[in-house]
Amino acid sequence: MNKNVAFGALPTQSSTYQWATAERANDGNSDSNFRHGSCTQTNKSKNPWWRVDLIHSYNVSGVRISNRADCCSDRLQGAEIRIGDSVSNDDNRNRLCGTVDSVSLITLNFNCGGIVGRYVTIIIPGYNKTLTLCEVDIIGSELPSLLGSGNVASGGRPTQSSTYAGAGAHRANDGNSDIHFRSGSCSRTRKSTNPWWRIDLIEIYNVSDVIITNRADCCSFRLLGAEIHIGNSLENDGNSNRL
Repeated sequence: MNKNVAFGALPTQSSTYQWATAERANDGNSDSNFRHGSCTQTNKSKNPWWRVDLIHSYNVSGVRISNRADCCSDRLQGAEIRIGDSVSNDDNRNRLCGTVDSVSLITLNFNCGGIVGRYVTIIIPGYNKTLTLCEVDIIGSELPSLLGSGNVASGGRPTQSSTYAGAGAHRANDGNSDIHFRSGSCSRTRKSTNPWWRIDLIEIYNVSDVIITNRADCCSFRLLGAEIHIGNSLENDGNSNRL
């Protein structure tokens, strides 16, 4: 069930101008007049940011920002909305939901397409910037959860870029970790550019660990450089998902 998961969550910001604290951006009041006391504001600085800790990871479908309307609405131009589990202030590890490319409207809506994360950060890259937010609504839903933890790959639907000699994608999540290729439980693609293996977990999960069993009878070096990406996108063979 989608709801505004920002309300009541724990906000913070890079600095605070006078009394315009971070809590004003998720207090449920979208009054866009700064003087009425419900808008945040940072000091002028490099890369000012506002961030909210949702406590748990959510599937975020959209973000709605109420900009300041009494003056200075152009200050929000160029702001980025990022969602993920990183709390580093100035990096781009979290996925980009959207960028403010127009401030012609006071209420700005962004479709995040189901990005999963615990932290939602709004940041304006650059020098001598001021961040002001009058309200931030984050529309999201809780993730399906397991009772405890378990191997969610076992019931997933695997596929791969190509198949060599019958070594299909299903062999990599069949529950058999035999490390000898000739035993028939290892997957293998053909030699190609950017080969990949992918699994559809059916539901969205909060993934804590990935364990890979490599081939041991020969050729273990072939796995060197392999990247593990997790997310909801099939774009660019999954490379658009978080590493």
